[in-house]
Amino acid sequence: MGSREDRRVQVRQCIDTELIQRKLAVPLKPTDEHHRRWTQLQMASIIEGCFAENVDVEDLDSTRWQDWRERIGRYFSLPPFDALDSPEHVAGRYWLLNAAGEPVGTIGLPEPMQHDSWLKVQALYVRPAERRLGIASSALDATARAAVTAGLLGLRLGTEWTWQRTLHFYMARGFWCWNWKHDIQLILEPNGPTWSFTKDAESARFIVTDGGTESYGFTARRDDERLEVEEWSQEERSWHEWHHARETFSLILALAGWPLVRSESRWARRFDWSDAGESEGLAYKIDIFEGTARDSGWTIRTATIPGLERWQTWARGQEFGERSASLQALEAVLEHKGWSLQEIDHSSLSRLHPYALRQLHLHALRSPTSVEWTAQMKAWLGVEGHPRVIVT
Repeated sequence: MGSREDRRVQVRQCIDTELIQRKLAVPLKPTDEHHRRWTQLQMASIIEGCFAENVDVEDLDSTRWQDWRERIGRYFSLPPFDALDSPEHVAGRYWLLNAAGEPVGTIGLPEPMQHDSWLKVQALYVRPAERRLGIASSALDATARAAVTAGLLGLRLGTEWTWQRTLHFYMARGFWCWNWKHDIQLILEPNGPTWSFTKDAESARFIVTDGGTESYGFTARRDDERLEVEEWSQEERSWHEWHHARETFSLILALAGWPLVRSESRWARRFDWSDAGESEGLAYKIDIFEGTARDSGWTIRTATIPGLERWQTWARGQEFGERSASLQALEAVLEHKGWSLQEIDHSSLSRLHPYALRQLHLHALRSPTSVEWTAQMKAWLGVEGHPRVIVT
């Protein structure tokens, strides 16, 4: 039996011990009835997250089901009302149980890949009537124990910035922010450091505790629409720990409605942290997350972050200036090398993000021939609309 199969068996055995034998959950069965109920609960979870509505999906007819599918849009995939996915695809899916042993929610625990460090959690949902009874928290605790017993570090999951109730739930249980590249990625490591957060009207404190000892942290103060942060440390800490502490602190401040931007110079570097890192990167991504949600017709009930709208408005104006300057620098390199662009190609480039233009500028400096340069533009713009470089 290969190592991947060994890992799969070990994880399933640990989940069986922690979740099933403790009567916290039971596996789904490969039946139409079970699969339909699972799909209904996932529909309810998405509706609540996207539109802040609690819907009894078991009472939906085919017309209303289709209406909700269309509202949910392209970010979530659910089957049509009368064409459920294959009921055989139930591996790693469990019903969460209440004290009476009745199914009241769902949790998905996909099979980990060979080199995964965490057990991924998906589709965690408890019906509104059975919340605040510790059902989801107990399931997370048991799943984290199972992951560690199986040799993993803990749990990992992703959720949307606009699903603020969900984010508050996870942060209240000690999850760390891992990154905000495509959504908000969170991790929980039972044997790793823990954090605590306290705040009053004007100051906030984030403390990392390792082995029962406060090791390092951050103190923040709010200066109108700006954030001031001081770091303190009593011992050496790894770069990864420091980075994820920064990200976690930034996310908690955002959820609490605190400023995220420290200065114009820090805001100008927001692209450097657009996947993870400093609070300005999260502020930049919040505009993207909320804009995407707004375009999808979602209900947005997020924390109001002081000054964020002004910074974002300023950013959009600055980006136009950055794009023009980057395009001019690129054209100067092309002219120096004896290459030129047709007008239609100039138009295509002018729509690129400033970051992409800067990368193309660097590539133009390094490219010995127009062929290599053209290939790089294809990678950025696509084969159909890439600018054609003419050697003059």
